[in-house]
Amino acid sequence: TTMMWTTMMRRTGARAAARRRGAATGLATARGLARFRGPPQASLTVAQRRVQEDILRTRTTGLNGPFGPWLANAELAQAAQTLGRIARYETSLSPRESELVILATAQHHRSG
Repeated sequence: TTMMWTTMMRRTGARAAARRRGAATGLATARGLARFRGPPQASLTVAQRRVQEDILRTRTTGLNGPFGPWLANAELAQAAQTLGRIARYETSLSPRESELVILATAQHHRSG
């Protein structure tokens, strides 16, 4: 059990170190794998900041999901943001019907 404890502590320490590295570089870690969270705030261009403000103003989830990484390319982020707005709010469906379709689609694809 001592060897098992030592191995577990070594892995935990490696994960903590990876998380610390990720926080400094804009990467998040999951099971030792780095996930790009988007460009660091200090390096955002004017166009990237504009899209970021639009996302933060219109989304309840903030930059979670794909929104942070999309900021690496301001044109892509703006196009995706516009597509999402059109698909959700500029259809013939009522807000209630739109939400029902979103929930049914999430259930069908087993989204969390």
